[in-house]
Amino acid sequence: MESISNLFSSKYTFRIPNYQREYAWGRAQIEDFWDDLNYLQPNRSHHTGTLTLEEVPDSQVQNIWGKDFVLINQLGRKPYHVVDGQQRLTTVVILLCAMLEKYKSFSGTVFVNGAYTPAQVEDNYLRWKNPATGDNHYFFDYGVNGASRDFLHKEIFRDPAFASVILTPTAYTRNLEGAKNFFDRRLKNISLPELDNLFAKLTMMMKFGVDELANTYSAYEVFETMNNRGKPLSKLEILKNRLMYLAALLNSSALQSSINSAWSEIYTQLGKNPERILNDDEFLRTHWEMFAAVNRDDSAYLLDVKFSANRLRSANFRKEHNVGELTASEISAYIESLKAAAEPWYNINFPDGALTKGESYWINRLNRLEMPRYFEALILAMVLKNVSPIKRVELLAEIENFVFVNKIAGRRSDFRESRFSSEAHLLYTDRKDISTITQEAKSEFAAHKARSVKMFVDSYASDHEFKKIVSEYILQEYEWEASQNFGATADSSMFIPGTNRKVAGLTLEHIYPQTPPISSYTKFNALTAPQKKMYRTGIGNLLLIPSALNTSLSNNGFSVKSAEYAGGSISEREVADVEGDWTPAEVENRSERILKFVNAHWKLSLNAGDIAKLVP
Repeated sequence: MESISNLFSSKYTFRIPNYQREYAWGRAQIEDFWDDLNYLQPNRSHHTGTLTLEEVPDSQVQNIWGKDFVLINQLGRKPYHVVDGQQRLTTVVILLCAMLEKYKSFSGTVFVNGAYTPAQVEDNYLRWKNPATGDNHYFFDYGVNGASRDFLHKEIFRDPAFASVILTPTAYTRNLEGAKNFFDRRLKNISLPELDNLFAKLTMMMKFGVDELANTYSAYEVFETMNNRGKPLSKLEILKNRLMYLAALLNSSALQSSINSAWSEIYTQLGKNPERILNDDEFLRTHWEMFAAVNRDDSAYLLDVKFSANRLRSANFRKEHNVGELTASEISAYIESLKAAAEPWYNINFPDGALTKGESYWINRLNRLEMPRYFEALILAMVLKNVSPIKRVELLAEIENFVFVNKIAGRRSDFRESRFSSEAHLLYTDRKDISTITQEAKSEFAAHKARSVKMFVDSYASDHEFKKIVSEYILQEYEWEASQNFGATADSSMFIPGTNRKVAGLTLEHIYPQTPPISSYTKFNALTAPQKKMYRTGIGNLLLIPSALNTSLSNNGFSVKSAEYAGGSISEREVADVEGDWTPAEVENRSERILKFVNAHWKLSLNAGDIAKLVP
């Protein structure tokens, strides 16, 4: 077992190899690490984890290490790739740097544990400063240049050489930043004796087991099998490692460089919005459906067959799976396609400003409706193929109507998936044009619409309750339509027009509440329990209001609620205009207005009898 002190002050120089995922720990893992350290009892050691290391062969050292070769050449340190354990090791380095910054913040001359200055600790644990050049050479670093290495040097090491570097945020740099901020907050009010105690525990009592690998190529396989012990690897992260392995087997450094470039771009796009980092496996599956026309559940085929090393090794495997021998050009075509899809995927998830207003209008609505995933692949193909925005909007409008009608009908999310799951691939490979897809979609949607509408009428008439996502969507669109009559221009995907209330902060309010006060809503008292539920859950009794306001109003009487509604959205003000109490008749009237809107807005062709069935 090696202490942190021994690991960094002895023979090791660590680099994160290019096939590794970068820093993936989130708050949960960092809090666990902090708790392990913080609650470690004096004179007790803690097994922090196991480091699996691969010594870098002499033939590769100079190419990989660059200027840092002086650490091996002049200091005699041995170069190692971290195959497993890099998340914990990176966390240790981030915490060490945060501690040293804290030591420097105390006034006067400060000694770490009464023995070393912070600068001496940096020399022992983090870096060697070349006296001839003044350059800093770090004992732990990323093995390739990129966003994570830039962030590590500029924001964590505080390396002056990186002061002017413009950082590119990625999903991984967000995690590095989150860890640094977490430790800074924990150390903010700590005293010098407490910091000394924490530093001693980290450097002397937190210990790693160390395993060294001998076979160069085995490192790729070890990474894939071992790195799920901490935070599980995503399939996208596993795929990168697999492709790097295959490139090594094909002896193609150019292909490895292309893979690194592609994954850097992908994670830059996935992490571009810090408020919502996009899921990497959702991106991978959607692209694969477009690229290869397979069901999303078959994405494991990527690793098990398409990019299996057995395609290079075994003729029997190739015959069994009806595939040819894997080539560098096949891998290159795939990764270039994946890289090209990253920015369009971001734009589909955050369309405002990236796409035309018409496209944003419909994609925002489809995102709020949680459209079936097979339509996401089709939209990705439309954007990648530079289909004209006018034609995109035409198809998007048809898809939105189809998805909404299926939602209110209660159909499964995979309804007609078998029909449409291949359309993205056909468009992407130029085997079908957008006009043909749109016309066929219109015919397909129309063929099922009447049945879906009947299912909706029968279902809603029995319980007068939409699913939450449908209720929210209808009320957002109802508000948007009303805002247009008042000349508002804000998009309801961003704001409730006429207010500064963001849709993301809104929740469903039951005007007639679950537990009404005795003095209000008295007209409901004569109803049976099932009837009360029907009126309470009906669309006419629902409002979208800020969650904090919803909590404060809760089961208040209508006069209290109405006073708050009067300063809100158009829909709220509509309800606030009701004189006297909120009654079953008011629920019926508002339900009828909203249902007539639904009928016209989504062209449901409901007749007066249908509307009557749907009103409580």
